Amino acid sequence: MLRCGGSSANSRTRTFYTFLRILEETGYFNASLYSPYGIAGVETLGYEVAIQCREQLGKDPDVVVITHAGGGNVTGTARGLIKAGALNTKVVGASVDLTGLHMASDKDFNRKSFTTGHTGFGIPFATWPDRSDVPRSAARPLRYLDRYVTIKQGEVFYITEALAQLEGLERGQLEIHLLRQPFTLHRRWMKTK
Repeated sequence: MLRCGGSSANSRTRTFYTFLRILEETGYFNASLYSPYGIAGVETLGYEVAIQCREQLGKDPDVVVITHAGGGNVTGTARGLIKAGALNTKVVGASVDLTGLHMASDKDFNRKSFTTGHTGFGIPFATWPDRSDVPRSAARPLRYLDRYVTIKQGEVFYITEALAQLEGLERGQLEIHLLRQPFTLHRRWMKTK
């Protein structure tokens, strides 16, 4: 049991059943991103994106690119866009491509530079979302994704460095890999317009 600032967390490596039993015995609330409450919390992000685009640009966004791992971020953001009335906005999930690295291998696992937002989670959780830490995941990314794209780790490092030099953004794991994909998508999109 970990305790800090009035809260406590159990860290266990046992089965999912053990986790459910702890919740039942303690009466604790499951604060998982994949619960309906977690998804509802992320909905505010999609709602705000739509409202701010209307205020600043006078229209809904054409495309919103969302980091995809377990599906909660994609599901929540897309639902928020819908609640804001941005029904024609395309939803694109983006993950770092870890092709060739096996998630169950310690050697391969240590060769990746991303703890989330990669295909090791993105692909399995898109096809089988109920494998998360809740009995039935509220994340349903395939319902909302119009497109799923991947990027290489090197591309993420390149755009991170470019933005650090040009804009003064800090380097680090700030989900900045999400920023790489819009550059490519925008280039392709402008060619078709």
